[in-house]
Amino acid sequence: MNRELLQKALDIIKKSRSGYGDDYHSEDERNVIAALEAELAKPEQDWDLLAKTQESLREHMARIKELEAELAKQKALDKKAENARELGLDYEVEQEPVACIVGGEVYLADEIDWEELGGTPLYAAPPRKPWVGLTITEREQIQQECFGKVFYHIAFSYAIEAKLKEKNI
Repeated sequence: MNRELLQKALDIIKKSRSGYGDDYHSEDERNVIAALEAELAKPEQDWDLLAKTQESLREHMARIKELEAELAKQKALDKKAENARELGLDYEVEQEPVACIVGGEVYLADEIDWEELGGTPLYAAPPRKPWVGLTITEREQIQQECFGKVFYHIAFSYAIEAKLKEKNI
């Protein structure tokens, strides 16, 4: 409610029996006077600031939703790439930079045209190395190394895994 309107109402009520003194107001009038004085004693609200704050909050919430959608999309692409690698397919998602460095300052990638300004892109994760499998020669070499020394097939699989790790680190 408008503070000026409250003040006018308070003044009218107080003046309504001004000739008789404060004690002449009825109990209801004294309660209304006390309520109006209490309301006027509260700090004034800055409604423009409140509206700006609410608008800023709405904008930030919208940006959070956009970022959550981008994150979900990136997770889905990462899962797709992981599934492809498990199947032995060459599939790698091209990453988009999430931020950049321009002139020593860090910016979100979508805030400025970092390529035009000669900035350095920053990514959420380092690019993955392409998968390197075993050649026929390497397979035969591992088989010869394991044959006669190992009695269980599981050891053969461990030897293959160790060689693949060595090639892909």
